[in-house]
Amino acid sequence: MLKNFSIKNKILFSTSFVIIVLTLSIFLILYLVSNKESKNLSNQMTDYSKNNMSNLAKSIYYACEVTDQSINKILDEKIKIYKDKIKQIGGLNFSNEIVNWNAINQFNKEITTISLPKVMLGNDWFGQKFTFDEKMKFVDDVREQYFYFTIFQRMNNIGDMLRIATNVETADGKRAIGTYIPFTNPDGSQNPVVSAVMKGLTYRGSAYVVKDYYQTIYEPIKDKNNNVIGMLFVGVSLKVADKLRENILKTVVGKSGYVFVLGGSGARKGYYIISKDGKRDGENIWDVTDANNEKIIQKITTQATEQPEGSISFIQYSWINPGEEKPNEKIVGLAYFKPFDWVIGAETNLSEIEELADNVKEAFNSIYFYIFIVITVMIILTVLFVNYISNKIANPIKNATEIMHDISKGRINEAISKLENIT
Repeated sequence: MLKNFSIKNKILFSTSFVIIVLTLSIFLILYLVSNKESKNLSNQMTDYSKNNMSNLAKSIYYACEVTDQSINKILDEKIKIYKDKIKQIGGLNFSNEIVNWNAINQFNKEITTISLPKVMLGNDWFGQKFTFDEKMKFVDDVREQYFYFTIFQRMNNIGDMLRIATNVETADGKRAIGTYIPFTNPDGSQNPVVSAVMKGLTYRGSAYVVKDYYQTIYEPIKDKNNNVIGMLFVGVSLKVADKLRENILKTVVGKSGYVFVLGGSGARKGYYIISKDGKRDGENIWDVTDANNEKIIQKITTQATEQPEGSISFIQYSWINPGEEKPNEKIVGLAYFKPFDWVIGAETNLSEIEELADNVKEAFNSIYFYIFIVITVMIILTVLFVNYISNKIANPIKNATEIMHDISKGRINEAISKLENIT
């Protein structure tokens, strides 16, 4: 009996052992591999989020390119139309008469008294009409919504440019004649518009005009000797790009992230052009610091404007929201669109990325639990099945052993009886 019992147990335990070890090995390998991968999950989710922010920043950059191309096409058409109309009227020329101007620097408002020849359109002088109640020939006729036109006269050898005919308004609603663009900016740098025009080149791009920024074309006016004596301006307010602005305001990064736009250079460097929900537009945040007391807006603007055009870079920083004590880690994807002088940022909280990674880990843990339950049930069923099979194998051996034992002891009748019961 003991030998037969031993055979059954050997079959049962050896078979069950192999199945259990094999099943647990598979589970262990699966667990170790997935556990290793889950450790890299946060990095993978961060990379995924960075890629998403990069794509968002690029899409806005490309939308700016399309808008810029459309604006430039319109400006090219406008300046050609205006130049043709000027020629039809008789062209621009100087009179022998001199007129005095109290020329106002559009940046620092300094006044310079200067005497210049009258600029004539055909046979007519534009006049010094400082209000829009007095109609100014030609420039008021070509005025259109969002589009502006100006004729400049060169003031001196340096190249300061005086507005002598314009439909651009000052901050107090007056006509901006008598204001001028200096060759030298307040910070000592050369003004890019005047510098280009004085070289005989056409300037295209973003420029500060009296009180606001416009997308512009400045084209030199030359005399018969090819000397620059003034320039023509056609500009359009970026209000024509309101659809682009609306799309930026609607863009959501992750759960609560957003896209913002800052001024990249000049007088509007560090100013909000487009803020979250548009609530802080026009606000100067140049000196804002993060949770580590680092001037983060300066860092963002500098990095964006110095990176290769069309490329995306990232900045991570700590930020404490009003009413909170613990700082949030934020990550920003940056692009710089030079024609608009826009620093574009797609920002989100790292905690959202970590939360997403934790959710994925929890999903894996749930899968492990169900796998464990399934394996446990499989082991129990396997043991029961192996026990059934081992009985099928061990019982005949047991019966044969008992019959042989009876025969060896001379108990032939008992052996025959057992054999009959088996058959």
